Amino acid sequence: MKTIVKQMLLLLLFGVYQLAFSQSDYQVTVTDKDNIEVKATMFTRDNQIHLPIMATEGLSDGPAELIRNLRVTDANGKPISISGTKNNGNYFSWQLDTSNAKISIHYEIEMLHDQYNWPFGVEEISYRTSEGFMIIGRYLFIVSEWDDKNCSVSFNLPGSWQISSPWNTSTPGRYEGLSGLELRDNVLFIGNHQEEKVVIGDTELKLVLGPSLQEDKSKILEYLEPNMKAIGSLFGSAPRGSYLVVIQEGEVAGGAFNQSYSMMIEKPVNTASSALWGHGMIHETFHLWNGRGLVPSEQMEWFKEGLTEYMSIRIQAATGSQPRKIIEKKIETAYRRYFLSTMMGPPISLQEAGNNKNQNRMKIYGLGTFIALVLDVEIRHATANKKGIEEVLRLMYQEMALQGKGYNLNDVISYTNRVAGTDLTHLFNSYVTGTDVLKPNKYLAKGGLVLNTFYDDAYLSLLEGADELALNIGRHILGE
Repeated sequence: MKTIVKQMLLLLLFGVYQLAFSQSDYQVTVTDKDNIEVKATMFTRDNQIHLPIMATEGLSDGPAELIRNLRVTDANGKPISISGTKNNGNYFSWQLDTSNAKISIHYEIEMLHDQYNWPFGVEEISYRTSEGFMIIGRYLFIVSEWDDKNCSVSFNLPGSWQISSPWNTSTPGRYEGLSGLELRDNVLFIGNHQEEKVVIGDTELKLVLGPSLQEDKSKILEYLEPNMKAIGSLFGSAPRGSYLVVIQEGEVAGGAFNQSYSMMIEKPVNTASSALWGHGMIHETFHLWNGRGLVPSEQMEWFKEGLTEYMSIRIQAATGSQPRKIIEKKIETAYRRYFLSTMMGPPISLQEAGNNKNQNRMKIYGLGTFIALVLDVEIRHATANKKGIEEVLRLMYQEMALQGKGYNLNDVISYTNRVAGTDLTHLFNSYVTGTDVLKPNKYLAKGGLVLNTFYDDAYLSLLEGADELALNIGRHILGE
């Protein structure tokens, strides 16, 4: 009995130690959009602190080069020397000359990120506006542990300023119990801006629009709300929590993060241009469910991005947000991307392509989207158009995401076969894990569709002479 009690006490003490050891507390002081000061206390196991980086011309160490006056002290306030630095490719490290676990750090950030051309755009780093600034957490917070489980942060801001974040709090300006991922992998906007809210079920979407987009606010909200409701209806429920969307005027681009995304859109904001900005907004919003809700236990980029791209097209077709000619064009574009990907280097499978998403974007977004279409047609043909790929997503979300389970390729195959009521494994073997060349019309005919192609030239239309079931499937997919 004594042994058991001792073991329980040791486990309890170890748990308390782990909780304390992982605690990182930040204080961010903002004077204006050009000046940020950060103070933090944290524990370090390997006497190093880190900042993720993305190198660009003029900044070989990326945002780490914009860190100024870094000072480190121990728990007693004694200065700790920085004995070395290293660019590790994906992150920058400072080596500390100490054996102490608990440290305090103090640094400033020179907010010049928007003066450089970043590989994936300034919207994925930081930029300033007349109202304040946007910054991704990973470039604001120097960390000692990548998997910190218990972070907190306080913001000291000018009187009229506020922070827009996806985090919830009962104390304005103070956030506690954040994981390292939540802290680093999210968009923040700090300034004297306006914040709009869209509530769908248990999801609160916070929207920050740049100054030049304020006159277009009603158009953007009118596009977002019905499509977001349709996504929630598709999955059967909405994720609990908040999601932040920051949109500024600029060349069309965007990046999705843990509970947030950052976008640039070009003016004019109208029906014609919504084929770009509206689609981008719905694609990133769909990731709330397929990406943040449905989380893979292995690399599944083709499913995360390909299914999201296809269903974003389908959602906008169903809500009437885009006319049939735009829906057809987006499916044609998916095929063009796939075709062009076959011209780029040796053949690799769609599944393997996800190991290097940036290099294989054409295949992931092209073939990934088209495979989703093929699976949708096959399921609808097998079920007399009573079920489709959305039932696969809904079941996976309800039975896996809401139960806290990660999914893998075998799960996708199993749910697809279950919904279809027939075995479609051969499609995955041929086009997901295999490298067979996709001949689209072999499958599209079952959905009353035909894709006329010549190299990368592609034109989608309804198939003349198709039977009634096939035509109904095609009309459904095109939103008619």
